[in-house]
Amino acid sequence: MDADDLQEAKVYVGTYKKYNEGSIFGKWLDLADYTDKEEFLQDCAELHEDEEDPEFMFQDWEYIPD
Repeated sequence: MDADDLQEAKVYVGTYKKYNEGSIFGKWLDLADYTDKEEFLQDCAELHEDEEDPEFMFQDWEYIPD
């Protein structure tokens, strides 16, 4: 798999805490917007900055190759 395979890949990122509290709050993140895993995880942390140590929950995804 090369980078072109992921140009339209998206992941919906919530957290287990929010889910367990009855919320599915999160956001679709386009993987093409990130140069590496650390940048992606930093954006996830900023999205859920209301939690001290969020456990990310990837609740849905699109265009992720098998």
